[in-house]
Amino acid sequence: MSILVTDDDEAVLTLIKLFLARAGHTVTCALTSGEAFKLIEKQHFDLLITDIFMPAGGGIELIKRLRQADSTLKILVVSGGGLNFDTGDCLQTARNLGVHAALAKPFTQASLFAAVDRALSAPVRCVA
Repeated sequence: MSILVTDDDEAVLTLIKLFLARAGHTVTCALTSGEAFKLIEKQHFDLLITDIFMPAGGGIELIKRLRQADSTLKILVVSGGGLNFDTGDCLQTARNLGVHAALAKPFTQASLFAAVDRALSAPVRCVA
């Protein structure tokens, strides 16, 4: 599977890429939601894994842009919460936008694999 991962933390990107590449996935990384959106416009991905809080537009903004563009790309969000935001609230907001799976940080390799499997096996849905 071709997976795009976007997170502003390079260590998180590296770790996710390492885990998923070892499992046989092709992984592309982006440090910003804008960079991720440009990549999605240019090539096919089976799954987007995005953090919620990132500078210069976060995961929620990226998800909204994708949904406005009628994208049916499957999405897994990850979040450790943020300043004044509870992790559970952040993940629920993303679920309300039609993501296919959500995962709280910090996570284990096993929980990442389980969330990726849930997202990839979920029915395609698009919330406008």
